[in-house]
Amino acid sequence: MHSRAAGSVRFRLTAAVVLVVGLTLLGGGALLVKWVEATLVNDLRARNERILTSMADSISRNRVPSELFTSVDEVQMNDETRELFGNTANAEEALSTTYFYIDGAIPDYLPGINSDGELGLFQRQGPPANAGETIEVTQDLATTNGGTITLHAISPTDGIERSVGALTAALWLGLPVLVLGAGVMTWLITDRTLAPVGAMTRRVRELSATTLDARVPVPPTDDEIAELATTMNEMLDRLQAASVSQRQFVSDASHELRSPVASIRAQLETALRYPDDVDWPSVAQIVLAEDARLEHLVGNLLAMARLEEGRLGPRSEIDLDDLVMAQTQRMTGVRLDLSGVSGGRVWGNPDELTSVVRNRLDNAERHASS
Repeated sequence: MHSRAAGSVRFRLTAAVVLVVGLTLLGGGALLVKWVEATLVNDLRARNERILTSMADSISRNRVPSELFTSVDEVQMNDETRELFGNTANAEEALSTTYFYIDGAIPDYLPGINSDGELGLFQRQGPPANAGETIEVTQDLATTNGGTITLHAISPTDGIERSVGALTAALWLGLPVLVLGAGVMTWLITDRTLAPVGAMTRRVRELSATTLDARVPVPPTDDEIAELATTMNEMLDRLQAASVSQRQFVSDASHELRSPVASIRAQLETALRYPDDVDWPSVAQIVLAEDARLEHLVGNLLAMARLEEGRLGPRSEIDLDDLVMAQTQRMTGVRLDLSGVSGGRVWGNPDELTSVVRNRLDNAERHASS
């Protein structure tokens, strides 16, 4: 039973759906995590680039804001400060999480900035030692005899890592639920879809040679299963017709065989009852004639059986008129009109065609009125 259930269409389809959906969601989840991580990194980098561009623009116009040298706690978020940060919507977050500094020999014509090396802005001396991975963005201010003056912004990625970790955890919790739901839904839909097939199977198992008039139920849907049920009913119609035809053939054959057998028995029983008064040569002629008729019927039955099995005899060209004329020689008890017989060649088996012509002549002799 377990092996049969595991090999059923419902089980195999459910397993295939679970596998495909699971792999698809797993691959899609991995791509989603990578996309979200790349988007957050690009957004952080673009934000810092906008801030550095705004700072560089202010400094290049000899407008060195005093906020650059104020501690983070003392910075007031007014319009000037927001302009310094490029009007970034999350300027507070940028100020609290990002380390800004100027690197290089700063010339004297930039008032308020005196440094010959790395100068931390907002009174910061560098990012925390445990910041982990960071993203650094630079913006060149000017080039002097001492080298290039560059603005730097370094932001840790721990916030991005937390967001990506939360998304990954949610996916690990949600994906199994989605896969399980897809499997259950496939199982139920397949069960409902194959229910008509089960009904057809049970009905076919109940069929026998005597109940071929039964038909499988056709579901009220215009789909492949309804077409299958209709096709099976058409097949049952053909089987029933063939069974009726076979029973009729057996009945007719039995009737035809009974006549010569009964005639032979009657002749022999009569002869044995009155052995001294019987003309035995005449009885023998009658019995031989009935035996020939019986042999002819048996030969026809064998020929029909071979034809139904598809065992056809060898074929060749035959003069059908010669075959008909040869069979008319047997018809001594009636007068035959042979004026309509003319030449004609056909492709067939001589024995089978002889049987056909002989049957036609025998039926005509037995039943024709003239």
